[in-house]
Amino acid sequence: MNKERRRHELSTIRQFFQDQWSHLGKLFDQLLSADTQETQVSAKIVESVVTSTNARIRIVGNYKKRLRRSIKSLLEYVDLLAMVIPDPIDANPDHFGIDQHLNAFFVSKEHIAETFGSSESLRQFLKDPKNIYVGDVYAILLMSKLKKTVFGSKYSGDMLLRDVKQKSLTFSEHSVQSPTGSKEDLRDVLKQLMVENFISYAKRHIAFLKIERENKGSNESLLNPENYLHELCHILENPHELFGLKLSGKRVDKMGILLEKDQKGPMNELNLREFIFGDDEKRTVVLVKYPRNKMPEEKNMLSEAKKILGTI
Repeated sequence: MNKERRRHELSTIRQFFQDQWSHLGKLFDQLLSADTQETQVSAKIVESVVTSTNARIRIVGNYKKRLRRSIKSLLEYVDLLAMVIPDPIDANPDHFGIDQHLNAFFVSKEHIAETFGSSESLRQFLKDPKNIYVGDVYAILLMSKLKKTVFGSKYSGDMLLRDVKQKSLTFSEHSVQSPTGSKEDLRDVLKQLMVENFISYAKRHIAFLKIERENKGSNESLLNPENYLHELCHILENPHELFGLKLSGKRVDKMGILLEKDQKGPMNELNLREFIFGDDEKRTVVLVKYPRNKMPEEKNMLSEAKKILGTI
C-alpha cells in the first residue's frame, strides 16, 4: 500500500515538473516572439524615419543603431502623451443637442455628418470588405481652435448690457483621420499618428536649421549626412523640445462665448487636449466614435456638376 502511494506521489511530482517546464517553455517562446516582433517594428520605424527625412543618412555606418536608441525615447514620450487623451466621445449627429463637446465643436448636426462624410480615409475604411461588419468606427478628430474678440450682450444682475467686449471660442478645419474598427486599437493608431506628425515636423525643423547654419557660415553643415544624423538623433531623444500636449478646461455658452468663473447659465464645459509643434503649430485632438449608419450618401460628382451647370 505504501509502495503504491509512493509511486502515485512520485508520478504526481513528475507530472507537476513536466507541466511547469512546459509552461516555462511556452513563456520563453512568447518572449522570443515578442522580442523578434519588437526588433522588426523598430527596424521598420528606423527605415521609415530615414525615408521620411534624409535617405543619405544610410551612408553613415552605424545609423540604424543610433536611430533605434533615439526612436525608443520618442516612443516612450508618445506613450505618455497618449495616456492623457480622454476616451472617445460619441459623435453621433443626433447627440448634437445634448453632448457638450459636439455642441462646441460643430455648428449643427448636419455639420457633424458633413465632416465625417467628407473624410476620404473614413469612406475607404468602410468600403474595405474586411470592415463590412464594423458598426461603429473609431477615429481621430483634429481641429484648429480660434479665440477672437467679439462684441455682444450679457446680463449684469438684472440689467442687460450691450456692446460688451467678449472672447469667443470656435473650432474649424475639422479633419477625421486614422479610422479603425475597435476602441482597443485606437490608442495605438493615435501613437502612430503622433510619431508620423512629429517626424514630419522634425524634417521641417531641420530644414530651417540648415538654412540658419548656412547663413551663419557654420562649419557643421547639415548637408553632411553625419551632422544631419546627429541633429536628428538629438531631436528624437528630446521630443519635448518641439512637441507637447496642452491640457485645458474651457467654459463656453451655447454661442461659443468664453465664460468667467462666476458666470452661470447654460454652458458647455470642455475638457480639451491640444498638440503643439514648435511655437506656432497647434491642433486640438479628440478621439471619436462614429456610427456607420449615420454616414451620409457619397455625392456623385457628375450629378453635382450637372446640377450646378443647370442653374447657370
